[in-house]
Amino acid sequence: MKFKLHDHTCLIYESKKEQFAAVAPFIKEGLENDERCFYMADDNSTDTVLNSLAEKEIDVYSALKSGYLTIITAKESYLRGGFFDPDRMIEFLRTIIPGEGKRIRVTGEMTWFCSCDDIASDDLIYYESKLNSVFPDNKVTALCQYNKSVFSSSFLINVLETHPLVIYNETLCNNCYYVPEEELFNDNAASAKFDRMLKSLVDKELREAEILDAFDAFANSYKARILNRLSNNTGINNNGEGFEYRNLLTTREREILSLIAGGLLNREIAYRLKISIHTVNAHRSKIMKKLNVHSTANLVKYALNAGIAYN
Repeated sequence: MKFKLHDHTCLIYESKKEQFAAVAPFIKEGLENDERCFYMADDNSTDTVLNSLAEKEIDVYSALKSGYLTIITAKESYLRGGFFDPDRMIEFLRTIIPGEGKRIRVTGEMTWFCSCDDIASDDLIYYESKLNSVFPDNKVTALCQYNKSVFSSSFLINVLETHPLVIYNETLCNNCYYVPEEELFNDNAASAKFDRMLKSLVDKELREAEILDAFDAFANSYKARILNRLSNNTGINNNGEGFEYRNLLTTREREILSLIAGGLLNREIAYRLKISIHTVNAHRSKIMKKLNVHSTANLVKYALNAGIAYN
């Protein structure tokens, strides 16, 4: 995962493993870029945060000693004085931004909100949305952490609408459901949202058509060339005869092989099948071992010769 200056990203996680699979790279990249990193903990203790980051090969104690890593609690940040105020929290973020052009990274566990019955959900949504106009004027990169198991789905929908980027299932995504601040809080919000949704539908259809056309053109132009070029590199004949892949591969492996043959990247396969990229890589390795092929090109050739269709 790569994060850019001013990124405002929402992490939706369901386990501690999934949580720190995103948080650790965020912190590590910041430290490597000489950025000051602030972690606002709530669901995890300070020791748990430090141990989890250290397990990801981050020298947390050197970072703490140098002042480039600071860990504080929700009570010391979001709930200073015993209550949450969106504008006051934004001012707090401004106070921790160092001078001389230094950049900072901020990440916070948002579970504190679930234990505060006196805070209106609109206040937190307003805060998240307001950050999108604050960050471009300041050298800040932020990652907001939301535990899917403790927040309601209706609330998380609102959270999604306030973040231009989302991490889910260990995948960083541009958020097509993001709603700009000026659209979210105005009298014509519903009308503006409806117009944007219609435009998004048309844009999505056009993009998909362009991709399909480009893929068809590629497949028609290069399929025969690829087969001919690789024909001397494997023991697979051009008619696909002698394949017993159905007996060798599981249903999931055949499905992934089909998508590989269709030209999909690992992250695209993971998104389509709703599995992690790590799982896709593991399946790919098993497929290549079972079929005794040693490169992606030969794997594609095998699939094409065997008549494995891409759906």
